[in-house]
Amino acid sequence: MASENIERYREAKKAVEKQRATRAFVIHLVAYIIGNMILGLWNAGTFYLRDNDNLWFWIPILFWGIGVMIHYLYGVALFDNWWDRDERLVEERLKK
Repeated sequence: MASENIERYREAKKAVEKQRATRAFVIHLVAYIIGNMILGLWNAGTFYLRDNDNLWFWIPILFWGIGVMIHYLYGVALFDNWWDRDERLVEERLKK
């Protein structure tokens, strides 16, 4: 009975933490999209209205995009692998 409750607790905690990781990624993705839209409009305005020869908006799209992809891989796609690894480490420490 007690081990069943512990297992249900672990599953519920895993679900809550996965939901939190997914929510953090979605917030990061929305900030990426809105931020790069603003930067793109700003760069387009200076390029067309002020005859500036520099198109630099692709630089933050590229590097921030790499950061978003790493966040997705680390926080969402590999969540179950990290969770299982953490569970094994906790069990090992409890056995000591």
